[in-house]
Amino acid sequence: MKRWTVVMLALVLGRVAAAGPAAPRPTPVLRPSRAASPVVAGAVATAAPAATAVPAELPGPWDHAIDLPDWTWPWPEWRPGPEGWSVGTRLTAYTLTDSRGEPIVGHIDRLDAEQDLLPYKLFAQWRFHPNVGLELTWDRVRAQTLNEPNANRDRVSDGSFEAQGPLLTVFGQYLTDTPCTPFLGVGVGWMMASFDADAWWANGYASPEEWESLGRPDASVNTKTRHMDPSDNVALIVTGGCSYALPARWAADVYVRYMSLDIENHYTIYVGDELVNDNGHQQIPMSNVAGGVGLKRSF
Repeated sequence: MKRWTVVMLALVLGRVAAAGPAAPRPTPVLRPSRAASPVVAGAVATAAPAATAVPAELPGPWDHAIDLPDWTWPWPEWRPGPEGWSVGTRLTAYTLTDSRGEPIVGHIDRLDAEQDLLPYKLFAQWRFHPNVGLELTWDRVRAQTLNEPNANRDRVSDGSFEAQGPLLTVFGQYLTDTPCTPFLGVGVGWMMASFDADAWWANGYASPEEWESLGRPDASVNTKTRHMDPSDNVALIVTGGCSYALPARWAADVYVRYMSLDIENHYTIYVGDELVNDNGHQQIPMSNVAGGVGLKRSF
């Protein structure tokens, strides 16, 4: 029995020597399951750290530029300037500064302003400097004549004096940090004068009632005619107001204007082609103060 035991041990030792030293056993790697808790995952990461990696940063809500308005000027892109053009139109009303109460010409002793409130008074502005520019517009002043009353009749009108023409002003504006831009200007107007006579007066009738009783004829029955011949003149102008910025480079204007204007008039009476009465020349006071509102677009 001992003999067989010694033989078997010798065979085992011979095989181990022929195989050489044993290979080292690999170290097991722990892999967390999908359901592993954060504690287990942290322990595994500590036991076997992975390669260093920079985590990707998710974009935050303010990572993209957002264009916010500049509240120091509510509409900076709409400000009229610093240089450029503007075109627009105005509605104006005016009052005469001297309507008199004394004879002006013939029996006329009073003038009443005739208003035209249609917004057709076009204007154009050229700003050649941030604070200075030129304005060109067209305006009209019309005054109805009224005769002094007497015991036989109330006031009647012989017609209306009218002056119209282009107005050129140089204006200065003060740019502020608000939508309001105040302005002030001075200029001149080339005013073309005319007289729109009532038919009864032009055709030599004594009164409107006489003319109407005859059926309102277009011509004088006795060839008597009356004539008013006003002369053109230059007006001096002072303007002021404020422009208020609106969206899309529009603006609303509040406008005040003083016009100094006298018209020289020549009053004559004819019978046929013969001059029978030359009443000489008179100064017709057409000075006025106008106020209005406008709308313009800047370019």
